[in-house]
Amino acid sequence: MLASASGHVLFVSPESYSLVFLTEGDTLPAALLSQGCYPLEERAFLVPQSAVGQLPPKATVAADGWRRVAVNAPFANSELLAAASSALAEVEVPVLAWSRTQGLYLFVPQQKLGRALAALRQARLERFARDVTAS
Repeated sequence: MLASASGHVLFVSPESYSLVFLTEGDTLPAALLSQGCYPLEERAFLVPQSAVGQLPPKATVAADGWRRVAVNAPFANSELLAAASSALAEVEVPVLAWSRTQGLYLFVPQQKLGRALAALRQARLERFARDVTAS
């Protein structure tokens, strides 16, 4: 959990995620859905690295080392997404965004996490945030 000078809190998950693609006909095991997998499209998922061994044999891990940063807000809206993605683009940090009713999950590469957090704090995302203690 990281607080900016204004008191806004960004929550960083300790878990690393893998970007995974399933082959046609494969499905994500139901047990994985309860372990924090995030669908990006029909056959693309972000899967906790600790759960990669439970994937179907033909699943392809495209990239490891993505970290989840929760940005809490009353709801995810286009301004929040635009502000966050623009801030990350300015410092050349790739992002995979996942909207949720309480804000956003931003997945960024582990090796660029520090740069991403600095950019997000500087973007003043607290204007969209609500006071929460956990994501």
